[in-house]
Amino acid sequence: MTKIPPWPRQVSWQAASLMYSEITSLSLPVIWAPPIHIGQSFYALGNPAFEQTITVYQEQACIIKELAAESNCVIVGRCADHILKEYKPFRIFVYADMESKMKRCREKGPEEETLSDKELRQKISGIDKKRAKYYEFYTGHPWGDKLNFDLCLNTTQTVVKEMVPVIAKLFC
Repeated sequence: MTKIPPWPRQVSWQAASLMYSEITSLSLPVIWAPPIHIGQSFYALGNPAFEQTITVYQEQACIIKELAAESNCVIVGRCADHILKEYKPFRIFVYADMESKMKRCREKGPEEETLSDKELRQKISGIDKKRAKYYEFYTGHPWGDKLNFDLCLNTTQTVVKEMVPVIAKLFC
């Protein structure tokens, strides 16, 4: 079976290290334009924090394209479905109900982090809202909309790690 390497948060870290390294010019071409809907909003294009956010996105997009050009890979998040649309990637959206998300967070989270159910629910909802804003800002599409994906997986009653080999078998 062919092994497909995952590329989740490493893309963000690689983009950040490229931005802040002493490299004065990148060998990666920056082919990007702000989404059309930016001009119809109140975003301050002259804002340094906003410009830095755009720069990080541009670097991530270049890294994601480079990874996809090199070999098959799995990229989690970062609007990769939109960035790689010319590759026609297989787009999977994984979701679960709140109780299942809370259970997974308690199992995987640091032992010293003891949040009440209400606090954990708020934290998860906040993260989901940030994901939605990020995705909608850069793609112009609603986050989690089934029309933007080829496969939507409800992991409410499933162990995610058990699903990975099944999905990988479809492509290997």
